[in-house]
Amino acid sequence: MIRTDDWKLVFHFDAADKPLPHRGHELFNLSADPGELKNLYGSGDIAPVRKSLEARLREWIVEYEVQ
Repeated sequence: MIRTDDWKLVFHFDAADKPLPHRGHELFNLSADPGELKNLYGSGDIAPVRKSLEARLREWIVEYEVQ
């Protein structure tokens, strides 16, 4: 999971630490939806935000050797 002031991305991995594509991933706009009720992960309009957060999360996983 990665969170900024405005966004929260929850990314799920399988037993081999590979992302499970579009399977349970969640992306919330915390400014517009503080209750995290509307999952925007599949929304094309949000793709740049999603890609940026996914890249930051992957960098963090590598940097800190998260397993």
